[in-house]
Amino acid sequence: MKWWMWLMVVVVSVGYAQEEGTYRAKLTFRVVDSLGKPVTNANARVGFYLWSEKPSGATGKTDTNGFFTVEGLCSVDATGQFTKNEYYPTSYKHTFPNPRRTPNAVKDGKWQPWNPTIEITLKEKRNPIPMYVRSIDTQIPKNERIGFDCEKGDWVKPHGKGEVGDFSVCYESSALGWFDLSDKTIRLIISSKEDEGFIELEKDTYSFAQTVYEAPKEGYNPEFVLSLERKEGKILNEIKLPENRYLVFRSRVKKDEEGNIIHSRFGKIISMKYGENRLTKEGHGYIKFLYYFNPSDNDRNLEYDCVNNLINPRERINAP
Repeated sequence: MKWWMWLMVVVVSVGYAQEEGTYRAKLTFRVVDSLGKPVTNANARVGFYLWSEKPSGATGKTDTNGFFTVEGLCSVDATGQFTKNEYYPTSYKHTFPNPRRTPNAVKDGKWQPWNPTIEITLKEKRNPIPMYVRSIDTQIPKNERIGFDCEKGDWVKPHGKGEVGDFSVCYESSALGWFDLSDKTIRLIISSKEDEGFIELEKDTYSFAQTVYEAPKEGYNPEFVLSLERKEGKILNEIKLPENRYLVFRSRVKKDEEGNIIHSRFGKIISMKYGENRLTKEGHGYIKFLYYFNPSDNDRNLEYDCVNNLINPRERINAP
C-alpha cells in the first residue's frame, strides 16, 4: 500500500473513532435458567470494544442472586459469554447508541443508560437424547409430491429407500430453468390430517440450545409454504424461513375409536433453502434442510444429546 493511501486509512479510522467516541460503560447481567431462577457461580466473561486498543472488560462468577457487574472504557459495544457445567452456553452482544444520532446517549463521559440490568438465560440441560439427525442437500423433480422418511433419512420409494412419509415436499415452478426464475413455489406438507403438521417458532439466537425443549401439544398446521415470485429480475413477493425461525412437526398420528391421539412422532427442521442454479438438472429444483427426529412414540422431547446420531454416528451435528 502506498504511503498516502495508508495515511487516508489512518485519518478515516481516527475520524470515525472520534466521531463515535470512547466513554465509560457499566453493565449488570442477571443470569437465570429457563424457569427464571438465578444461576449462581456461573462463568461470566464480558469484553468492551475499544478503537485501536485491546478490549477491556472482566471475567468472573455470578453471585448468589445470579448477578455479574462489569465496568470499563468502551467505544462501540460489549460482548459476553456465560457458561456453567450442565448448562448450554449463552452469548450476548450489547451495542451502545450512536451519540450523533441518539440524544442523551452519553452523559458526563458515560454511556447511557448507566448500569442497566440485562437478563441472560442460561438454559439447563434437562434430558438430551439420541435422535435421527441429518443434513439434506439434494435435487427433486418439479411438480411432484415426494414423501420424506425421517428415520431412513431418505425420500420414500421409488425416489429413495424411505418407507413412511413424515412429510411431503413438492417443488412447483413455472421457470424454464435457473436462468428464468420468474415464478417458483415449494410446498412442505406433512399430510392432510388436521392433527399432523408444522408450527413455526423463533430461535433463542443467543443460546447454544436455540430451540424448545419439547414440541407443543397443539397448534399444528398441515401445510407450510415457501414461495418466491420473481419477474424481470425483480422479487415481487417472497415467503421464506428466516435464519432466526425454525419448524417443529408432528407426524405418524394414530387415533383410537373416540378420536384421541394414541400414537405420534415429533421432530424439528432447523433450516431450509431451495431454488435452482447452474448445477440443477433440467426439470428439477434443489432443497437443503437440517432436521432432528425423536425415535420414541408419543415423546415430545426435542433435546438432542449432540453425540448419538441414530442415522449415521459419523455425521456429527454439534447443536442440540
